[in-house]
Amino acid sequence: MNRISVITVKAPAPRKNQQGFSITELSFYAAVVAVVTVGVIAGYNSIARKNEVASAVQSVQTIAANLKSGFGASNNYAGINTAIVVASRAIPDNLADAGGTTATNIYSGAITVAPATLVAAGDATEMKWANVPSNQCIDFMLLTEGISRRMTVGTTTVKPTDGVLNIAQLTTACNQSARASVSWVFGKT
Repeated sequence: MNRISVITVKAPAPRKNQQGFSITELSFYAAVVAVVTVGVIAGYNSIARKNEVASAVQSVQTIAANLKSGFGASNNYAGINTAIVVASRAIPDNLADAGGTTATNIYSGAITVAPATLVAAGDATEMKWANVPSNQCIDFMLLTEGISRRMTVGTTTVKPTDGVLNIAQLTTACNQSARASVSWVFGKT
């Protein structure tokens, strides 16, 4: 004899008075939101840092080109100073301070310009930027290396005159403190 049995499965009855999510569900969703938020913030900070470095590099390149075209034609930088450079508009207006004799970089540090010597007195100019964050210093200097004949971070010459940038010295000098003072020497080659 063949018997057919029918088995019926009933879904569990919904709990009475159940409203909202359980604590486990809430914890899970909170953890997911936290992970996503951390990722977004990290990505934003990385992009913001890269944009700030790119802006700083563009400013240095613009100033260097203006110094070379305005003062380097005769290869005589003797007597050059920050006030003269600001007045000549070699430093972009967005970096020149209201008084017209000083300038401030995007890191809220002073920009100074003075005569320098490569071969003979006054044949070059040195531009210094104060207050460069250590987490941007290396990238900043690497990206401006090609326009400078000599580079310094703090008191360390990281690129000797017409030499090669020393990455080990650059890394050490940039990481000595939270903020660094950097400089470039420009002049005819």
